[in-house]
Amino acid sequence: ESVQNAIVLAAMLAAFAGATFLQADAGFFAAAVMGLTLANQTAVRFDWQVWESGPLVPRLQLVLLLLLAARLQAGAVAQVGAAGAVFVLSLAMMIRPAAATLATAGLGLEQAERFALAWAAPRGLLAVAMGTLCALRLADAHMPEAERLIPLLVLLFVATVVLDAISGALTSLWLARRMRRPAATAGRAR
Repeated sequence: ESVQNAIVLAAMLAAFAGATFLQADAGFFAAAVMGLTLANQTAVRFDWQVWESGPLVPRLQLVLLLLLAARLQAGAVAQVGAAGAVFVLSLAMMIRPAAATLATAGLGLEQAERFALAWAAPRGLLAVAMGTLCALRLADAHMPEAERLIPLLVLLFVATVVLDAISGALTSLWLARRMRRPAATAGRAR
């Protein structure tokens, strides 16, 4: 299992480096395509739970978050201001759950499952990284206030992680209680 993780990581890094060598910033696309291809292929048995629950993914996410945070100037997050904080909270508390709810429509999930998925939707570290990359390119093109996007994106990621950490256990307990009910009453609100 750990050998498989090392091989997949090495192949992904090679694809990332090769694509970036051919075209600037194409590495993210290559890594995403590689992930989609691995997830949907049937030739090789691939245990995603080992990959997702192992120590490698959280460590890579931490490294990426630290690299993004290192780009911040001292006090940049404080300069986001009240409007930025309201924007981040609206994304985290309304837009992200609404998008997850729409994405799970028609999947045959119970209402409680859809709510739990909507609340704990992925935080999108890759989206934050891509947004930061776009913000840096906009700043290089001398777009006004492009540098303000980076603290907003990092604040959005941190806010969603904190919200999920605070509410994750409660959401899990609530979902577990809802799922133990008979199917006829599971969809009713109480």
